[in-house]
Amino acid sequence: MEAEAGAEAALNCRKAALREQVWDKLENQDAVLFPRPCHGRIPNCIGSAMACLHLLEVPEMREASVVKVHPSIGAAALRTALVLAGKTVLVPPYPGADFLYLQLHRDQFPNRASLEWAGDKREYLKWAKPVKLLDIPPVDIVVVATCAVAPNGTRLGKGKGYGEVEWGILTALGAVDPEATPVFTICHDLQVVESAQLNEELMEKHDLPVDAFATPSGLVRCKRIASKPSGIRWDLVGPQLEEDIGALSPPDAVSS
Repeated sequence: MEAEAGAEAALNCRKAALREQVWDKLENQDAVLFPRPCHGRIPNCIGSAMACLHLLEVPEMREASVVKVHPSIGAAALRTALVLAGKTVLVPPYPGADFLYLQLHRDQFPNRASLEWAGDKREYLKWAKPVKLLDIPPVDIVVVATCAVAPNGTRLGKGKGYGEVEWGILTALGAVDPEATPVFTICHDLQVVESAQLNEELMEKHDLPVDAFATPSGLVRCKRIASKPSGIRWDLVGPQLEEDIGALSPPDAVSS
């Protein structure tokens, strides 16, 4: 038991060190916007709008009807573009809400001015519709947040596990298919690391890999080394995570 705990601690240290390297690089090269410093956050990087455009050109995205997008500032341009394109966008609410997602659709916004800012949290919170667990529609694409990503599909978030827990809930509901639902991410070129740095040794069973990532330079299809997980790892859900993702708490909780 002590050996397992030691191995897990060593793994987490390696992940933390890699995140720090990426955050340092972004800051040192002035590649990030507000909020700064970007350490401990999903970076809001310069060029994120261009990365979003590359992702929008992917055939799967053009054909999608429902897209789940993480709530970070750097994905605001993507959320806006998807709403303008007439797609339904699911985005997590503020921590502590008793539902999993807010639903954004162009029909909910009162005018063109609102639509132009549809992906901005300050705007969509006025018009978005809360969606209860059992009302979540089938999700065609999931866009996750990233601190670091490699061409082998391995990615690191900021280490809290929100994206993995959400994915687990969606698999339990049947809203996504681990074998078929594409998982994408957007990031800066400086967040892309060698596959040797983010290798299979750093992957845990609950970690969610990506099928492709978009940077300001273009789109990269990943040669995934790991399959996507299924179900909720309740042993990884601590009190803080349960409080932040209110849908995990009774009476709205999903069974494993």
